Amino acid sequence: MSLFGDRQAQAGPVVSYNRANEAGALLKPGDFDWQAIFSGGVRWFHSGGIFAALSPTTSEVIIEGMQAAKEAGAVVSFDLNYRAKLWSISGGEERAAAVLGRIVKHADVLVGNEEDLQKGNHHSWSAVAWISGQTYQAPTTELDVFDRVGGGDRFASGFFYGMLTNEPPEECVKLGWAHGALLTTFPGDTTMATVEQVRAFAKGGSARIQR
Repeated sequence: MSLFGDRQAQAGPVVSYNRANEAGALLKPGDFDWQAIFSGGVRWFHSGGIFAALSPTTSEVIIEGMQAAKEAGAVVSFDLNYRAKLWSISGGEERAAAVLGRIVKHADVLVGNEEDLQKGNHHSWSAVAWISGQTYQAPTTELDVFDRVGGGDRFASGFFYGMLTNEPPEECVKLGWAHGALLTTFPGDTTMATVEQVRAFAKGGSARIQR
């Protein structure tokens, strides 16, 4: 995968995708022996909308993996990760809605974000989760964003970490919220935050970079 970021003053990043003929797009149901993969135990299975958009077969691979993971007793999650540029070459919004609609029926945890969140260089950052019929809301913090790319993924990983470490639901949401916020203070979409920093921010600390 190649991503090209064009950062301009007072403008959002422009991302272009070069994913033609990549191996992942050629994957199809039956390519993975899920029973063998999960035979050693599996706790969580996660996938996302970018992979689903790559070809007519990748969404079927996701569903196949989700079903196998559930049979193995895993939590199944999915990040919508809607990317109009990717879906535009494979059916556009109409196909995306149909494909993603089929996938989310198999998900225990669904991750998504307000598209408007990506349109400002300064964010009011919060998060909300619906867990077992109850809504949990993270606090709202004001962020001066250095690089917003990857904030949603880091929310997801922080939230999943909380679930896997048996935190109460409200703490899981705060851990995801804190990790996503911290990510926006780093260059690039790879986290440089420690678990201790994420926990400290979730308890009311600062998202300012500590140097």
